[in-house]
Amino acid sequence: MINWFTSDTHFGHGNIMKYCRRLAWMNERERKVMERGNIEEMEDLRICKESVAKHDAALAELWNAKVGKDDTVYFLGDFCFKHSSEAPDANVFEYYKDKLNGRIVFVAGNHDNRNRAKSILQSCLICVGGEQVYLVHDPKHANPRYDKVFCGHVHEKWQFKQVGKQTFINVGVDVWDYQPIEINQINKALVKWRRTNDANRTS
Repeated sequence: MINWFTSDTHFGHGNIMKYCRRLAWMNERERKVMERGNIEEMEDLRICKESVAKHDAALAELWNAKVGKDDTVYFLGDFCFKHSSEAPDANVFEYYKDKLNGRIVFVAGNHDNRNRAKSILQSCLICVGGEQVYLVHDPKHANPRYDKVFCGHVHEKWQFKQVGKQTFINVGVDVWDYQPIEINQINKALVKWRRTNDANRTS
């Protein structure tokens, strides 16, 4: 059994494809608008339901390619949009959850109070890889007592961040090839990031 971490899939949410430039699943017209970079044009752009369906299917396929049925996935918020052209409004959360492998532990995100995500967790503390890790959606809500924090919410803005003694790791799909990640992958990338930062400080 493997423990995986991820967040911010935003299943069924066309606008997230614009905000985070998830261009791979847009149609040609949508991509051209995004690539031109005209702010007004991008604001008016509506992502079609076929593009959203491609986005959702691709994220589910990438998830299931890694996660086994007996694995555990810690999902750190913003799972799906409250309305979807694919899913019935009354059951949108279950519609997407049922497509995914693994036992999913949901930590609530800021969008999840409206999508019927069944989570009572606002944050939690786990022991993984021999160390304590604090899990929370928004890094601003992290408990300062813990040195290592896994979070989401920031999308593509950064992968790692150091604030005093606290190390923040963004597990969101936008910075991990749209897939869940496990602790060894996180730690290898973190070591590389620290080496690069140390080299930049001393050069």
